[in-house]
Formats: sequence, C-alpha cells, structure tokens
Amino acid sequence: MNYKVMAEDIIRYADRAGLERFDLLGHAMGGKLAMTIGMLHSDRVQSIISIEAAPVDNTKTDPNLLSKNIQHLEDLLSFDIEGKTRKNVIDMLNE
Repeated sequence: MNYKVMAEDIIRYADRAGLERFDLLGHAMGGKLAMTIGMLHSDRVQSIISIEAAPVDNTKTDPNLLSKNIQHLEDLLSFDIEGKTRKNVIDMLNE
C-alpha cells in the first residue's frame, strides 16, 4: 500500500458519502496522506491540517525546522497550478 492508493480510498469514501468538498486533519502518516490527497484532488479538499508530518526529512534535530517547514509550505502555495493536470503538478513538485 502507498499514499496514492490510500488517497484514492479516501476519495471513494467521500464519493459514497456525498462529500463534494471536505476538510482533512491528519497526524504523522495521516498528515502525509492528507497532503497527498490535497495534491492529487485539490478540487475536493477545502483545507488541510497536518500535524507532525512536515514535507521535509525531519529525522535530524534541527533548531530551524519550524522556519524551514513554513518556507516549504510557502513554496508549495506559490506553485502556479492553474490549468495543469494533477500529473503536471506532481512532476513540478518532483523537480
């Protein structure tokens, strides 16, 4: 199982429950899953709260981790995704 497969499970659940747009809250692995759903299905996700699931490697102690995480989130928000497919957005993030 991977994050994309789990994300599609959540979308199927939302479809069955009649949820067009929804908020996500996730902790650790759930936070990474919430971010994956947000990237793959941004048209469905209204907001994301991700706790202890920074989009960076946080395996080392770093006193500047919070400011780095904020910068990474600001970088994500700055992506121009208008008119792009989900695959285009994922490719942009992987560059």
